[in-house]
Amino acid sequence: MSSSLFHTNLLKPPLRLFPKLHNFHTLSSTKSPILNKSSRQVILNASTSRLFGRSNPSGDIRLDRLLANRGHGSRADVEKYIRSGIVSLNGSALRSGKLKVPPDSLLEIRGLGTSRPLPTLIAFNKPAKVLTDITTNDGLKRDSLSSYLPPTLNGFLPLTDGLYHPVGRLDYDTKGLLLFSNDGGKTQDILGGKKVWKRYKAECKWWRDEKEEKDLKIETMRLKALIEGSGVIIKDKGKERSFTGLLHSFDYDAPSTTAKSVLELSINTGVYRQVRRMLANVGWEVVQLERVKIGGVELGDLKEGEWRPVEEGELEKS
Repeated sequence: MSSSLFHTNLLKPPLRLFPKLHNFHTLSSTKSPILNKSSRQVILNASTSRLFGRSNPSGDIRLDRLLANRGHGSRADVEKYIRSGIVSLNGSALRSGKLKVPPDSLLEIRGLGTSRPLPTLIAFNKPAKVLTDITTNDGLKRDSLSSYLPPTLNGFLPLTDGLYHPVGRLDYDTKGLLLFSNDGGKTQDILGGKKVWKRYKAECKWWRDEKEEKDLKIETMRLKALIEGSGVIIKDKGKERSFTGLLHSFDYDAPSTTAKSVLELSINTGVYRQVRRMLANVGWEVVQLERVKIGGVELGDLKEGEWRPVEEGELEKS
């Protein structure tokens, strides 16, 4: 799916989920001399309950906070939008940032478009020779993610504003699946808290120029025993450690003219250049490396430099 398609999907016409407001702006701006601040808030919350058809809204969020969380500006910025009357729900203006609304509300901001819930995770196919950084500051004039970031998300949200961050890193020379997140807790789960598996496809040089097929089958058994059993020793922070993984496939039918083979393996740890170093230490030099899956999120047919939103629950799929 291309980034342009991704943009289009986010801008689908809003569904009419809620009943129309009737003169709510008048109620929300009322300043009765016999009501103190807390009493006026009770009126606002009661009005919200009538609006959404429930007596005790669960998980609702203040309007000003919701708009700020979606990247429409600071709390001060969005308060100006609200007070100016350009923020509306189902055609009726909302004039108080204190109003609590469901976090999945579809709000119209006049002149800007529809404000929609943002995806927690975004999948990106990072090309090789690209730094996993929003901006390039290494002085070597190498491409960074800023060359590939979509100009806007949700119609007018620049990703460079910091709402999203890369989930871990992919080496400069490695291509493939990279996730972006706007949830720090979810990021921690992926990076180590819940040992999410990451699957890689590695194109390697054969360890010898010519081998019989039966010998390569023996080599497959050797690799499986090391990677899935006793582990492969590599250095991490100055100390030698044993790392294991899962060997999914070992394609030794690669064309003899290229003298290369393709392995697919998964790891659930994240040490610097771990896959390259593990394979090098068992006799295989990685020529090209691609990450093809994180948890249940697959790279699929996503082309290099393209984006797509990650669906709810997709990461947790087996």
